[in-house]
Amino acid sequence: NLSIGGEEFEFSDGFTDLHTRSYEEIVAGRSFGLDDVRPSIEIVSDLRQATVDLSGNHHPYVRMFR
Repeated sequence: NLSIGGEEFEFSDGFTDLHTRSYEEIVAGRSFGLDDVRPSIEIVSDLRQATVDLSGNHHPYVRMFR
């Protein structure tokens, strides 16, 4: 569960049908196009290629993902 501003969000309900529903939407022509998702792809690419500076103050978990 995730709490934002005191409101609880549950993510496990319906998760097993997520891929099936996604594919149904794609086949029905109601999916996102490349122009819609390009910013997300670019952000992930930038993060994966980023150099992590381990000098100074940082969260202890940072070392796990370098």
